[in-house]
Formats: sequence, structure tokens, C-alpha cells
Amino acid sequence: MNYAIHRSDYEELFLFPDGDLSPTEREQILAQEYPKTTPASVTELRTRGLDTDPAGLDYLIKKGRIPEPVGGTGRNRRWTREDIDRAAAHLDHEQIYVPGTVARMFYNIDPAQDLRAQREVFDANPHLPPNPDLFVMEILPGAAGVGMRVQVRYRPMTQTEERTWRERIEHAKDGGQK
Repeated sequence: MNYAIHRSDYEELFLFPDGDLSPTEREQILAQEYPKTTPASVTELRTRGLDTDPAGLDYLIKKGRIPEPVGGTGRNRRWTREDIDRAAAHLDHEQIYVPGTVARMFYNIDPAQDLRAQREVFDANPHLPPNPDLFVMEILPGAAGVGMRVQVRYRPMTQTEERTWRERIEHAKDGGQK
């Protein structure tokens, strides 16, 4: 995959966020998660940065772009991890992304590294809500020509930055833009 979240990163960041799980505990969690319904599969794909909906998945199946999951029909299809990964691979190859993934693609940001950097700043600033809007993203250069993605880090806004940000919000609410 290019800019969508890989299966292993998705599981680490969203299914096993506590990390220190035994293989048995991981298998139990996976057994509870999968197979997923079509709407739940869409939620996973969107979480991974891919833009689809149930009708979009149906379309891909009807056009033969992805194989139909074996169990169920329509919204009641039963999507395995492999089924979801096939849909993810197709959507990623076609660059059918949610807006945040498009931004990551533009800047050449690894999505999992970005999410880890966000979690680090949230953990380091428990007095602030875990809202990315309250933090400043800093992009450290990469080298796309040799396959090195940029790195990102986050920091809390300075008082001046936050004041300016809030002023811009108020101005926008009044119908203006800055």
C-alpha cells in the first residue's frame, strides 16, 4: 500500500493499542472482530484512510474488481481480514482516499508514523484534549527520490499561535476568512 494504513499497523494502532498481548489474546480479539459486516468493513477501510461506502464495495464486486466475500449478501456479507485487505489494496492502488490520506500523500507522510506521533504528543500532554487541531504538525524532510518518507512530529501551540487560531475561528464564524 502507498498511503493507506497497512493491516499490521491497523491492528497495532486500533485493535491492539495496549500492545503487550499474548498470541492467544490477539487471536481472541481477531476472532471477535472478524468476519465483519459490510458497514463494519467500510468503517475499517475508512479508518485505514480509504474512501468507500457499502454501495462502493458492491460496485467493486459487481465489476469484478474485488472478489465477493463468501458469506452473506449485501450489507450482511461476512468480510474476513483477507477480503478487507483485497478491497484495501484495490482502493489504495486507485488512490481512492479520504481527505486526510490525500494530504498525507501530498506530503509523502507514512500514515502509521503520523498516528504514532499524534499519540505521543497526546500522551505527553494529558492536560490537553486529544484533538489534533490543538497541536502544530512539524514536517521533517524526507527524500522521495530514494523512497524516504518525511517524518512528522507534533507540539502544543504556543499561546500566540493559539490566540491567532482562535481569532481566525471567530472570524470564520462571522462569515469571513483569514
